[in-house]
Amino acid sequence: MLKPLAYLAAFLLLIGLLIAIQYAGPSGRASVFVSMDFDAAQAAAVRSSPPKLLVAVFVGDDCQACDKMEQTVWSDPRMAEWVHRRALAVRIHRATDPGHARALGVQTLPAAILLDGKTPLVKIEGAAGVREVIDKFDAALANRSKPAATEPQREDKPAEPPLEKPTTEPDGTGGTGGTGGATSPESPPTASP
Repeated sequence: MLKPLAYLAAFLLLIGLLIAIQYAGPSGRASVFVSMDFDAAQAAAVRSSPPKLLVAVFVGDDCQACDKMEQTVWSDPRMAEWVHRRALAVRIHRATDPGHARALGVQTLPAAILLDGKTPLVKIEGAAGVREVIDKFDAALANRSKPAATEPQREDKPAEPPLEKPTTEPDGTGGTGGTGGATSPESPPTASP
């Protein structure tokens, strides 16, 4: 009676192990990638509430750097946490989807591109470590959220004049055809505050 139970337990353990490998990958760590093609992942990212970014990772066959990044970057818990909070990630084989690779300017594999909708924010080509990838993604997000230079001034704070330092050429023209660099003959120079 114990022998059939032992076989059943071993069988169930084997099934559980196969399921774990299927969902976690051979390394035993959870994969950050969704099982979608580029277009479906991009649409899903935009439809998310709130909308998510898209991390598109282009790989190729016999690409040792791609395999290394799979083991060291894309299965790292820090990267998984970063993606889980902000994005969807999709792995794309360049040979099976050359159109998106070409449209996004992929020259070197592996390539990781962070997109906001259809707008690329940063592209990392070649092997990189997890800290480098996260830092570059964070820097791209920080640059995206900086206020535009044309943002209107607040009413409680007067606009400050630009801090331009006129240059003077040896002929005394200021290097701009006699205008002194920052002013023109029609408008007198402004006083510094």
